[in-house]
Amino acid sequence: MARYQGVEFQKISATQTSGGVPATFEGGITECTISSDAAVFVCFDQPCVNSKEGILLPANTPFRFVFKGANVTRVYAETASSTANVYLMGVRGR
Repeated sequence: MARYQGVEFQKISATQTSGGVPATFEGGITECTISSDAAVFVCFDQPCVNSKEGILLPANTPFRFVFKGANVTRVYAETASSTANVYLMGVRGR
């Protein structure tokens, strides 16, 4: 999506493969709310490494991350088993 939008929504599929297709936020974001239909590991600006890196988020529980000045451009998600739908809301700083 365009970098001029203040809020952007994306949906990605998380698999067991490290370095899967990330959510990409053109121009970067300063906040992100993430929810998924299964437990997932998430990493920011670098792929998760075989479910050993990243932050583990339980299913069906939204989490909000604030990056301050980090300006994150990619969010990766990986599952320990099966697949998961991951829903993201990115907020750009103004």
